[in-house]
Amino acid sequence: MQFSQKRNQRSGCSAVKFYTPPKLHIGKDWYVDFYAFDPASGTMRRKKFKLNNISNKRDRRIYASDLMSRIFEELQAGWNPWIQAASGATYSTLQDACEAYEAYLSKLLQEDLLREKTCKGYRSYLNIMLEWNASQPRPKNYIYQVDHTFCVRFLD
Repeated sequence: MQFSQKRNQRSGCSAVKFYTPPKLHIGKDWYVDFYAFDPASGTMRRKKFKLNNISNKRDRRIYASDLMSRIFEELQAGWNPWIQAASGATYSTLQDACEAYEAYLSKLLQEDLLREKTCKGYRSYLNIMLEWNASQPRPKNYIYQVDHTFCVRFLD
């Protein structure tokens, strides 16, 4: 009984796909495309690489084959085209970043580099931002989503 429950749980998880394998499309326009989950919109979005700039059809096929295998390997390794990651920190959740900031504030407070009143004010402002974010129709979940627009909307 336990084995069948575990198998059903695993099959439920495997039904959720975060990308589709890349495919070559041949016609007037040659391109390789695939779908990947966009965490900002919560939907699958298509990514497309055009190949018409390669004039020879044989070279185009060779390049497309190589491109598809490289994309597939990257997707399997966790790459997402919708997350432009300059570093691993951009994959962090907003909640994790705020907790790290609170730990940083505590360290500054312990080292007497920050007054108690200042630390309390920073934490209060951080909590207000988190509450405001949670009340939005599409709350931001990842640190890469916190951009200029997010900050301006929060400050307004």
